[in-house]
Amino acid sequence: MPEIPEIETVKRHLVQKVQGKIISQVVVNREKSLNVPAEEFIRAVTGQVITLVRRRAKQIIISLSNGTSIIVHFMLEGYIRLFYQGEELDRTPSVLLVLHTQEKLGLFKLNLGY
Repeated sequence: MPEIPEIETVKRHLVQKVQGKIISQVVVNREKSLNVPAEEFIRAVTGQVITLVRRRAKQIIISLSNGTSIIVHFMLEGYIRLFYQGEELDRTPSVLLVLHTQEKLGLFKLNLGY
């Protein structure tokens, strides 16, 4: 399980790379990762601006422009990876957030709530 210093590092990178960007598409490959039905999650997140990324204990909280937040818990082996425009995904993420810049935020082996 990632410890607080590693999660803080992830948060800092996300602030630099995704804060202020629009989520243009959401792909849910593992519905068990969500605490709501996939359709509800997709509807709530698609088209929203990432307004703030913060950390609380061992969770990352991604605040969206509609007032909701995505809460990321890394569990034992979870991780987040940013794929730059044109970069191929090397494995299938549990949830994929496609940004308006065509960058992709892959959420792997973790649980999400909002």
